[in-house]
Amino acid sequence: MKLDLKKISWGVLILGLVFFGLWAKQAWSPNVDTKKVVTSDKQGQVINTSRSEMIATLVRQERLSAEQAEKKLFPRMTNGVVSLSDPAINTGYAIITATTYAQKAVKDLKIGTIYFYCTTNRSDPLKTIKSIQYASFQPANTKAYEGTVQYLLAGGDTVHYTLNGRLYDRGLVSRSGGKVVAKGDDPVFINYSLIEKTFHYQDVLEHYDIAL
Repeated sequence: MKLDLKKISWGVLILGLVFFGLWAKQAWSPNVDTKKVVTSDKQGQVINTSRSEMIATLVRQERLSAEQAEKKLFPRMTNGVVSLSDPAINTGYAIITATTYAQKAVKDLKIGTIYFYCTTNRSDPLKTIKSIQYASFQPANTKAYEGTVQYLLAGGDTVHYTLNGRLYDRGLVSRSGGKVVAKGDDPVFINYSLIEKTFHYQDVLEHYDIAL
């Protein structure tokens, strides 16, 4: 049986062009998929801390004075209702963090980190969460976030949160909402609004549970 070398050569050439086209489409696609729904780490990080260290962390994260940070973290205590620093009260402190990524084909893209500043039951071996005192979302790489953060204490050791908004290249952001939440309370919303919008970078939609 005689082979038609001319037809075989054309077939090989066409097949090569098809594979090259598929490779080029993948290689030249944008690094940021603005319609991608993002997911976070499988596990959050829990940092057991003290009241003073928690205040210092918020000072660094949001560039506040110590007095401003204390009022945000402990509004009831600074109003003279109760003092959690009282040794008679079995209260510990923990900061729970989770990092959000956009899932990419080659390398995941870091979106930002959410922080939950919590009080815990110090006498409980599992350090059950008593309350979320404050929550904050910090975008990565100087980006600015506009949208909402919804959170609730789903159980004694589980925090549920939803991020729903957009990331922009940069910009000034104002914040409203948010309050202390305990187990059984309704979900709480934080609203982030951009004062001046810039280049739209990434849509963000994430639902997640973090357990101690």
